[in-house]
Amino acid sequence: MLLSPVGAAAAQTVFATGLEQPMGITQLSDGRILVAEFGPSDQVSAFFPDGTPLGVFASGLEDPAGIAQLADGRVLVSEFNDARVQAFEANGTPLGTFVTDFGDNGRGAPFVISQATNGTVLISDNYAGAVRGYSPSGVAAGNFAESLSDPPGAARGVLRRANGSVLVTFTGPLDAVQQFGAAGGSGSVFATLTSGDAGQMVELADGSILALNWFVGEVRSFSSTGTDTGVVATLPDVLGGIVRLADGRVLVTTDGGTIYELGLDTALEAKPPPVSIGTVQPNPAQGTSTLSLTLTVGGWVTVDVLDRLGRIVAVAHEGPLSAGAVHAIRLDGSGLASGVYGVRVRAPEGVGGHVVSFVR
Repeated sequence: MLLSPVGAAAAQTVFATGLEQPMGITQLSDGRILVAEFGPSDQVSAFFPDGTPLGVFASGLEDPAGIAQLADGRVLVSEFNDARVQAFEANGTPLGTFVTDFGDNGRGAPFVISQATNGTVLISDNYAGAVRGYSPSGVAAGNFAESLSDPPGAARGVLRRANGSVLVTFTGPLDAVQQFGAAGGSGSVFATLTSGDAGQMVELADGSILALNWFVGEVRSFSSTGTDTGVVATLPDVLGGIVRLADGRVLVTTDGGTIYELGLDTALEAKPPPVSIGTVQPNPAQGTSTLSLTLTVGGWVTVDVLDRLGRIVAVAHEGPLSAGAVHAIRLDGSGLASGVYGVRVRAPEGVGGHVVSFVR
């Protein structure tokens, strides 16, 4: 992939705004995007892939910072200042505490979460130069990785690469990205950052890496072997988390409450055009409403109604639709409780979303 360096003026578009200090961000296997809000709300918010809000996924947390979905579908959220990690089902149902007393004698700060190819859950410790390992059931398995510098500084981002190796960003005496094997152990320097504070990372389709340089608001690019290829985006705030979506787009959260979609040259990861969703009328609705939908590519289309936990509560349409015409999809909420619901459209050209309120 070729990444074109971009300036602050036109480097990004707003994906979502109005959040409270968003940090960790991830995409679930069903396409929903979850964002940990570190600010006063102490919650995890959900979005459709087009940025449409889907409501609160989880609340009542303490400084949620990192978030990830495990291979078995569970969602883990790290509570930064409480030395705990909480577990949830993919629909938001709490499963209880995954880890308590994180770190050395419960004095750690759990941050970014990932999972190694052997199933080990990896959690960076922001108060120590180490990545802690845990079994899928939450049993401590010792340190997976430790900083090469002395003193060690802090462990920040953790990324499992497509080849199974693991990258970890460390800050302190050596602001660097270090690389470890699939089973952890001793590592080597993958890349160094000349200024700022190393943060979270994502891997692109060609193996290159994007890493956040948090406090200077930069997103830096590195080749698959660690060569620094420059700044690809500069954002107007302290950076939080980064995620590469299934369609190739890259989103970055910022301390000011905005999530940006980076303006990268992603020719090798061409994203599908968005589904053109018009209005939902009436909205709010008593009983039924109508969604207007226009496709640029005809084919099989599914329109689901979801509750705030992302569960499908009604299927409004499932079948072929033609391109070009405006289709009226009936949304039947007569059997649903009053509240706000998401409308998810899955079509050959992509995924879109809307929000509808039903009142009784």
